[in-house]
Parts: sequence; structure tokens; C-alpha cells
Amino acid sequence: MVIEDNLIINNGRLSSSGDGVDFRFGINCILRNNTIQGNTKDGIYLQQCSEIYLAKNKIRLNQHNGINIFKGSNLTIGDSCEDCGNIINGNLEHGVKAYQGSTHLNFYNNYLGMDPNQVPPIPNGMTGMFLSDCDTIQIGKPGAGNFIAGNISSGIK
Repeated sequence: MVIEDNLIINNGRLSSSGDGVDFRFGINCILRNNTIQGNTKDGIYLQQCSEIYLAKNKIRLNQHNGINIFKGSNLTIGDSCEDCGNIINGNLEHGVKAYQGSTHLNFYNNYLGMDPNQVPPIPNGMTGMFLSDCDTIQIGKPGAGNFIAGNISSGIK
């Protein structure tokens, strides 16, 4: 499945239960160049998904987390090319939350708590990245580091 070049905004206004994108048990999915904002729950919710690629998305101003990963594996958030990262800011909870046995997660060239085109930073309400009970996590690499700044709590916890 490919989800590309969409505005995914303001979902769940009548039910208070709207994720922008809700993938459960998905495999081999690409989310690229979308604006995902203003949703009443998470911008992107991934439950037990694998082989997911997220790049060039603007994930902001959601009522819960920007990206919520529950038992995910083999996920790539951002990419090695300079403008392939995601902008994840202004979410009321964590920019990225990964937990409950999530494994093999890669984060490259993302902006968490800030926007490269906007000053001052737009913080996430808690941490930039919250990782709990996760294994084999790569946060940046030479030439593809993340920019994590201005979040209300920790940058990475």
C-alpha cells in the first residue's frame, strides 16, 4: 500500500477517536509526502506492523502522539537523503512513541519539536521520542542525523 501526497487532517472531530492513519497488522506500506495534522488521537498509529517506510511527512498538531508504534518491526522513519525526513512537531504527547517489544526501528533526518522552515520551535507536549521495551533502534547515522529540539520534556527518553 502506498499513501502519498495527501492532506489527512481533523479526523475524529465528532467521535473524539480519530487517528490520521491507523494501520493494524500492516506489512510493506509506504507513507510519503503527506500532511497529517489536527487529528483527535495519533497522527499515525501502527500496531504490529512491519516493513513500513515513512518519509517527507508533516505530522503535527495531533491530540495524542505524532507517531505511535505498538509492537512494530522493521520500520524506517525518514531516510538518508537530506530532505527525506519527517517533520514531527506540536503534538500534545510524544513526537514518536514506540513500545511493547518494537524492534528494528530506524530514524533518519527527522525534525522532532521543530520545523526547519519555522522559528521558534513548535514543541511536542512531552518528549521528542519515547522508547520503552524496544530493541535494535538506530537513531541517526553519519550524514543522516535527526534534529530534536524544543520538546517540553526530554529529547529522547
